Amino acid sequence: MRILFLVLLIFNMSGCKLKKKDKKEHHHELVMLVYGLPDFEKQLTETVIAKQYGFKFKTVGGCMVSDWLRDSVETNNRITENILAERYGNEWKFRFYHDVDNLYAKQLRFVSKFSQFD
Repeated sequence: MRILFLVLLIFNMSGCKLKKKDKKEHHHELVMLVYGLPDFEKQLTETVIAKQYGFKFKTVGGCMVSDWLRDSVETNNRITENILAERYGNEWKFRFYHDVDNLYAKQLRFVSKFSQFD
């Protein structure tokens, strides 16, 4: 009985595959900190494109922020921008906002075409 139990245990354990940890799991999620009044019209579009680029936006303050918060945001964003520049090149921000503008223009065309049916 013990031999059967041992054989089943070994068989069961051999079937288990240990998941290799991806290097990305060790890195924190890339976040661009923002404060102030957002551009509400393009905010969703920026979020969608940011996800494609591998980062997200996080609002950390309103219109009134301290010098300490402003410096902290700048320090964090500089690190994130450097990582994105390594991934996508130094012109990544230009391409990012170009992609945002293109998607936003498509949304506006879509809305204008279907608003004619109202």
